[in-house]
Amino acid sequence: MHPFVRTIIAALSIVTIAASGRLNADIIQCTNLPNALPISEDVANPTEVIISVTTDEPVVDVDILVDIAHDYIDDVIVEIISPAGTLVRLHDQGGGSNDFINVIFDDGGAPNGSIPWDSGCRTQPSGPGSLSDLATTSSLGDWTLRSWDTYTGGATGALSGWCLNTFDQTVSGAVLSPNNFLVRDLGGNGTVEMTWTNPMLYDEIQILSSGTVVDILAGDATSYTLVTGVVGALVEACLLPAAAGAVPCTTTCANITTQAITPGLEACSTPASIVGNTVPETIDIINVTTDLDIGDLQVQVDVQHPFVGDLIADLTHGGTTVRLHDENGGAATQIEATYWDLGGPQGLTAINCGCPLQPTGPGALGDFNGSSTLGDWTLRLDDVFAGGGPRVGSLDSWCLRAFELGSVTGLVCDTPSGSTVSTLTWNNPQDFDGFEIYADGILESFIPDGTVTSYQTAPQTLPSQVVYCVVPLLTGEIVPQNCCEGNFLVQPIEDLLANAEPGTGEISATWNLSTTYDQISIYIDGNFEATLPGDATTWTGGSPSVPGTASLCIEAIQNGFVSDLVCKNVALLQARDFSACRTPGSPINQAVSPVTDIIFVPSNNLIGDIDVLVDLRHPFIGDLTVDLASPGGVGVRLHDLLGGADADMNVVYSNGAPANAGPYDCGCAMEASGPGSMQDFINTTSLGPWVMTISDIFPGNISTFDRWCLQIDAGCQTLPPQDLSAVSNGTGITLNWTNASPYDEIQLVRNGTIVATGISGTATSYVDSPPPGAYEYQLIGFDFAQACSNTSDSITAGVGITDVIWIGETGGNILSGDLLADNLTQLGRVVMTVNTLESDILDRSGGPEALWACLGTYPERYELTAADGLLLSEIHTGDVGLNGTQDRPTVSIYIESNDAWGYDPQTIFANYDGVENTSFGNVENGDDSLVNLVGFDSGVGLDLSFLDAPYFQDSPGNDYTDRLVPCDLNPDLGGDRSGVIWQGSDLFGPYNVGIHYDSDIAPVICQTWEIGGYGNDLLQILPLYIAALENTGGPAPDPQFVRGDVNNDGGRNVADAIFLLASLFVPGSPSASCLDAADCNDDGGTNVADAVFLLSNLFIPGSPPLPAPGTNLDCGADPTADTLDCVSTGGNCP
Repeated sequence: MHPFVRTIIAALSIVTIAASGRLNADIIQCTNLPNALPISEDVANPTEVIISVTTDEPVVDVDILVDIAHDYIDDVIVEIISPAGTLVRLHDQGGGSNDFINVIFDDGGAPNGSIPWDSGCRTQPSGPGSLSDLATTSSLGDWTLRSWDTYTGGATGALSGWCLNTFDQTVSGAVLSPNNFLVRDLGGNGTVEMTWTNPMLYDEIQILSSGTVVDILAGDATSYTLVTGVVGALVEACLLPAAAGAVPCTTTCANITTQAITPGLEACSTPASIVGNTVPETIDIINVTTDLDIGDLQVQVDVQHPFVGDLIADLTHGGTTVRLHDENGGAATQIEATYWDLGGPQGLTAINCGCPLQPTGPGALGDFNGSSTLGDWTLRLDDVFAGGGPRVGSLDSWCLRAFELGSVTGLVCDTPSGSTVSTLTWNNPQDFDGFEIYADGILESFIPDGTVTSYQTAPQTLPSQVVYCVVPLLTGEIVPQNCCEGNFLVQPIEDLLANAEPGTGEISATWNLSTTYDQISIYIDGNFEATLPGDATTWTGGSPSVPGTASLCIEAIQNGFVSDLVCKNVALLQARDFSACRTPGSPINQAVSPVTDIIFVPSNNLIGDIDVLVDLRHPFIGDLTVDLASPGGVGVRLHDLLGGADADMNVVYSNGAPANAGPYDCGCAMEASGPGSMQDFINTTSLGPWVMTISDIFPGNISTFDRWCLQIDAGCQTLPPQDLSAVSNGTGITLNWTNASPYDEIQLVRNGTIVATGISGTATSYVDSPPPGAYEYQLIGFDFAQACSNTSDSITAGVGITDVIWIGETGGNILSGDLLADNLTQLGRVVMTVNTLESDILDRSGGPEALWACLGTYPERYELTAADGLLLSEIHTGDVGLNGTQDRPTVSIYIESNDAWGYDPQTIFANYDGVENTSFGNVENGDDSLVNLVGFDSGVGLDLSFLDAPYFQDSPGNDYTDRLVPCDLNPDLGGDRSGVIWQGSDLFGPYNVGIHYDSDIAPVICQTWEIGGYGNDLLQILPLYIAALENTGGPAPDPQFVRGDVNNDGGRNVADAIFLLASLFVPGSPSASCLDAADCNDDGGTNVADAVFLLSNLFIPGSPPLPAPGTNLDCGADPTADTLDCVSTGGNCP
């Protein structure tokens, strides 16, 4: 369930303020689904969930809360059907790629599609139909919510639940947003006029500007004048009404840029017309009755739409049509702009910023120049994309702003690098009386000569940005302004490239000049290094220590001002046996992808160490893959779509370096991202062509492959020992290997320390007997003739291992495997950790008591493969091949994974884990709502009651925590002794996130969250886990019973004596299932004396009490040893 839903259930009780005042909802019923239901893709068999109402009262209004998680809600249809069979469509596709529907459908809510789909706010149903259609004389019966997915085989989702809210007196509703909101610039002094209509009576209306409350109006106000005092500035004006302490779901806002001149004519319309693919097209007409010869024209437009990239907008007058908007803007949801030929260019100016914006064309607004304003002006909008579900928006407002004369054209703010002044130049379409020059909305100068075409501004401080507007003046006429921006700064150098000579640290740098400077300063690692002439474009110097990274920064100085620093991290490579670099300069983009380059190595050596530098510029390196292939056929992926929007890659990929992680412009060493690692190149041949391949998976971006270097050290030319394996018998570890050639000596390395020397160069095995613990082993083969040695790959094995932890997770905020290992060690356990599950794990560990599989949570999780599932099953059962033979002792299993049950394909281990098989349809792919853990007693040997704790999620995104069901009703192969140990919860009730399985094979614990996220002390729960995972195979604990409760009815009375006598003397009567309970006098047998003893106790005062247990009808074990058994107490006792 979407986490916000938990906060909105109370909203179902809020009703509108009607004349009769505030009312209480009569019926609120919600589903209590144990698991979310997948949304069907079969329209003939939709997903349906029923709420049965047993309260009989009239229904005058209905509200429906819907909670759906779906990867693409534009595919989803949701309907409500009343007991009378009346159907209303609540959601008719729409919503695009949003992931949730979490709203209250209410006829009195905001218009459908006008609020966020996951907001929890009230919105009108999409229709056909309205919720008022469900009005009826009786609420009794089944109310059905129906849903299905219209696109088969695409995105999927599930219904988490829904709520029904009915009213028997008046209709519900919400605080609605104002309608017909229009913001107009009055021109000349930065004053903005706001007008609107109110759909209801508010208590008050707040006026906000740029997020700050500037005034509070009466609840019936419909206009306001906002004085900013600034011309040429962007103004955000907002309304926030309130009623009975509530506010609308969204604030009503508009953006507009103030102008210096009031237009000669302004005409506006606030049609609030539907715009989308549910109507053929949207047309609105403004009829102008004022005759004005057009010299310049602006069109202010405010349109809402789920995807404005699907829209076209045309303006037509007097037979001339100009396209204002032509399917641009992509996924933006609003067009809010003033179209003007002198506005910002399309593609460089946001379409929803309220700024002046050039029309897309065909045509320009200048096409209307010279014509009269008289007559109809028609704005036509059309959604031209035929696919997908309904997309509904609105044309909120639009205005025409006409001027009899056009402004100056070709305005340029020429601000040279380092200058404190800017020169404005422009063209005059005619002679004017003069000009006013505004700087950031403040009048800077009046020019009385109306023929000039340039102006030098007043000095400004550096650095700064100033918007200059030129306002032509003409007596009796209104002429619009034109504006440009002056950037006062020293332009920095461009295209900095730098590298260091391997082994020396000497840096060579080149760059391009933005202008000629007075001087250039060089810094290394923040320290001043050199001063160069202002026209320099190269530098060589410095001697930082190698290997490492140096930060090279260049600063330009002009007129006493300095530019921003331009910096580059330079990798300082060490000297190697072989080193070669290339500067391909190749463009990198999808059109030419993949890009390859080759370095040929002429020497034939076994590689002992290797470094690879990759230096390239790309605006989004997350679109790139970088691969290196050796002559020997080894391929390693150095970079795999990482780094996102980082615009540079400058990395040394090195064997043994830190893990691959951003930033990728660090000039530092790191391991390859994989698949593969730099270690894969060790002990392979160097001779031949090495091929670097770079692929760009996304179109549009263009970049440059600047440089790459290959550095190789020759290793020992004798191969190391091969095929190292290990077998532990619990006290010693036998190592086995093969020799690539006879060695002069072999030495054994344990955890990085040599522990055995003088091993024969032809030996192929060795027995090590270390103290209990886990160890990493390597072998070193010595060749005295070459005076060198070579070290084998490593292998991990252990002695006395009690627990093996398989750390499958790949990262995240919580590293459960490491935390688990630390805590188990504190508890005296002997732990061995592995990163991969391999078939020899039991041989290497000597057979642990428990295997802990820490597989992580999305997205840094590990997905079990079919082979993993088979191996887990073999380890668990001790049956290699699962052919019914016991080859090894069984092993208890703990497994944590957010997706192993409800999302990932099931493996054969699903038959052994104690979680009900997914084929029964009850296990659910969960959501992100797990934030608190509630502990339970499994009833089969693990009691976590009262160990509740907060849960700290592993991922900042959605953890998708699976919801589990124990296999007690549909048993796995280890029997039905399965119970819940942990639960989470959401609005629709609790769900299971932990299962304990007291399997006949060996115990299993499954949970869908990371144990490292447990919000209390792990040392509280781990001893309980360890005890539950103990695989002793011992006798069951003594059963508990109440003595004298012979018929298992939970009491003790004459019926028990009759039951006992019948079982003893009446043929065919049932026998007592708990003979201990029938042994009323605790003499170790059951006979007529027990019935007499019980009857005396019940009816003869002073008779002795029944022996324990059960003196007070409390359950307990038999304190007296006897041969009697207690098979069942009918569920009255544990």
